[in-house]
Amino acid sequence: SVTRTLRSEGFSATHYHAGRTKLARERAQRAFDVGKTAVLVATNAFGMGIDYPDVRLIVHFQTPGSLEAYYQEAGRASRDGQPGTCVLFYGASDLVTQRRMQASSSRQARRGDALAAIERYATTAVCRQRVLCEHFTGASEDIECGSCDVCCDHDAVLADLDEIGRRSPEVSELSAAEREVIRAAVGELSRPVGKTNLARALRGSKARALSRGGLRKIPQHGALKQHSEASIAAAIDDMLATGVLARKGNKYPTVWLPGKRVREAPRTDSAKTRPQRQKSGKSKRRYNPLLRELENYRKRQARSLGWKAYMVYQRRALLAIDEHQPQSVDDLLKIPGLGPAKVERFGDDILDIVRRYGQLE
Repeated sequence: SVTRTLRSEGFSATHYHAGRTKLARERAQRAFDVGKTAVLVATNAFGMGIDYPDVRLIVHFQTPGSLEAYYQEAGRASRDGQPGTCVLFYGASDLVTQRRMQASSSRQARRGDALAAIERYATTAVCRQRVLCEHFTGASEDIECGSCDVCCDHDAVLADLDEIGRRSPEVSELSAAEREVIRAAVGELSRPVGKTNLARALRGSKARALSRGGLRKIPQHGALKQHSEASIAAAIDDMLATGVLARKGNKYPTVWLPGKRVREAPRTDSAKTRPQRQKSGKSKRRYNPLLRELENYRKRQARSLGWKAYMVYQRRALLAIDEHQPQSVDDLLKIPGLGPAKVERFGDDILDIVRRYGQLE
């Protein structure tokens, strides 16, 4: 997550989003209020009605769904009139995701216009203040603010736009049918695989590294050879963002299907003979610190609340948490047996346990 990355780089950071408990949100806001933490990583759930006079930097890690939303959120910087900085990370994949989420909306046309406006703002080669003024007033004026990146370093902006122009088509290049090929390929696998190896297999690579995950044997091997590896990888990123595919693992994330169980890998001959060489010793059950801690947490909560242990979460939910190792509230909500109420009450603790005791398979 962004918060963990910032902390690993030495920044004092905490996070705030609607999926956290009310107490956790209050603690995060209080820490930011008193200066205990310098950076607050937040969704748009934070900020409505908040009026800090001296916020000097606002960074949008993803592109909002409209220019109005961006203007409102960025407008929380330096309300005391002193200089401040607003940074917007723009990626065409953000807009692809927004369009897909809004595709079923009855106001699709209006929201399409909103996305076009924020896209124009992010990719313009003219003063950004001018774009804002034209959008909100309808008046076209030949003005330059002298403060935005376009005004201050026009050549660098043009270079960035050239780079975006080269990469943007790769995000939306694959059709719905071709994306289904990606999903079907993941469905053929017995174990999660890395995004890069999956993209290489779909292009038809016969690299030895692809044999380990069975990628050279799937029916879809080479099915997308007409596309670049970067284009396929971009489509995989989009499918991960929209939940069509699931990200599994922590340090080295891999691609999988949501809700699909990992099948036992077939044992090699050496694996089959190993128990025979150890007949005299007792077989030891593999120690799993994550399962143990999840079970202990369940028991502690049950005692505290006067509940039966299964009322906190059932055994199947415990096993699913261990298998999928969720990293966010959205991931937790996909775990069978963990509804919104339980995620609201126990979610932060469960995520903390996964972060501390989880391990890559």
